[in-house]
Amino acid sequence: MDETVELALFAGSALVEYSKTKPWGQVVAYIRDPDGFLIEICTPVI
Repeated sequence: MDETVELALFAGSALVEYSKTKPWGQVVAYIRDPDGFLIEICTPVI
């Protein structure tokens, strides 16, 4: 998870929200790509 976010940041994306664990156990982070699109990076729902 964190490695994927780091790779996206290295490729030019901007961090919107750090990884955090949701109440249902899923870890979610948000980035904005160089074109301005909001992208959710997440683990599978357990």
